[in-house]
Amino acid sequence: MQKSLIIFDLYNTLIIDDNINDQHQYRLNAMWATIEKSGFPILFSEVIRAYDETQVIMQEHQKFFFSLSVFDLVSIFADKLNLKDVVLLKKFYDIWAYASLQTPPKLIDHVKEGLENLKANDKKIALISNTAMTPGIALRFFLKEQEIYDLFDDLVFSDEFGFMKPKKMIFHRILENLAVESKHSYFVGDHEFYDKFGATSVGIDYVYMCPKTDFRKVVDELLSL
Repeated sequence: MQKSLIIFDLYNTLIIDDNINDQHQYRLNAMWATIEKSGFPILFSEVIRAYDETQVIMQEHQKFFFSLSVFDLVSIFADKLNLKDVVLLKKFYDIWAYASLQTPPKLIDHVKEGLENLKANDKKIALISNTAMTPGIALRFFLKEQEIYDLFDDLVFSDEFGFMKPKKMIFHRILENLAVESKHSYFVGDHEFYDKFGATSVGIDYVYMCPKTDFRKVVDELLSL
């Protein structure tokens, strides 16, 4: 049966991000510099502690497939440092949200031409991505810069939606918005649990993709099925 909708995962399916540690360091350094300039007597070691504790809280929520927004994360971080200044919170938000644009991910080879091929064959294209420290807003800007953002008919990022894959509701959100039945859809991803289990639990057929796979071959397979 020919499918009308192809839904993609993002990380290790369309992009690779080897710069996560650099992004962490950028956040720490930039937020510490902002605190120093604002005159608060807070040590760099305290900033590291607050940042680490914020990550732990985020990970605890993820165990139950809840996804925190950047506003939630920077609010937790600021509370850990007992900082109540709203202007400072806004600066933290910008630093945190856009750290990934300082050392951005890389698009997997041939993704743009592959997506364009799907669109040329009248396929709807969507994306569902679980996020962690890097929010959907930064990923939207990255995809825009790579000139593939406008190829998608719909995009859902877990920090914006509030829930993560494999929750059924995040898959239903795409299906309902694009008015496509699950049996007419494929999900392309790399993770056995978040992607495969999540998609198949709502009746969406799954296609495996990893960074070592030639994206053009995956597109050819999708068009031939």
